[in-house]
Amino acid sequence: MRNWPRTQGAHRPRTRGVKGWYSDAPGRSVTTNGRGSMMSTTKTLALWVAYGTNGVVGSIRHDDEGYTVVMAGSDAATGTYPTLESAKGALHSHMLPGSGWPMFREH
Repeated sequence: MRNWPRTQGAHRPRTRGVKGWYSDAPGRSVTTNGRGSMMSTTKTLALWVAYGTNGVVGSIRHDDEGYTVVMAGSDAATGTYPTLESAKGALHSHMLPGSGWPMFREH
């Protein structure tokens, strides 16, 4: 499997042959299916990064589908939620038990 760049906005496909995506430019994504790739346009309206006591714990991306939560170190989204508050609650619920509420910064 190719070693994808670890820059802001870049995500590696989960596993070979499983549908995944990575963003190569703001507002654009590439969907892979193991045999090739397909371009699709996704407009990210806003991005929040969640910080816990030991650093980044996850992010929330707002686009046309809703608010998508991705935990730090994960290639897959935890879920997509209808409101920012519900996405923040979902992100917090996926942190270690007893963790304090993270600080959210819009980027």
